[in-house]
Amino acid sequence: PLYQEGYNLFAKKDYAGALKAFQEYDKLFPKGKWIGQAYFWIGECYFNKKNYEEAILSYQKLIEFPNFHPLKPAALFKQALAFKALGDTEAYQILLKKLIQNYPYSKEAIEAKKLLKLK
Repeated sequence: PLYQEGYNLFAKKDYAGALKAFQEYDKLFPKGKWIGQAYFWIGECYFNKKNYEEAILSYQKLIEFPNFHPLKPAALFKQALAFKALGDTEAYQILLKKLIQNYPYSKEAIEAKKLLKLK
């Protein structure tokens, strides 16, 4: 299946190939079972290619999902890191605080607290 193909390509660090597969999945199955994960991995492909603006937009699609999704904390965390990579430390800090507030028990929140030097 297309999603699995994208994931396998990502695992091999073929970010361009993985991106193509996940975008195709998005186009063919916009309400598919794996669409949240696809948005996350599209973001990861862009992040690894240092295309931080596109990564931020893709993570945002997952963050805006109406229901709970297990990758939302990771998407928020990576979105914060992408803003930092672009030199926007204010957005970086705001997103880390939002992550801690919304997902206080996630491993990403624990990491965010360390980055913000909070106890």
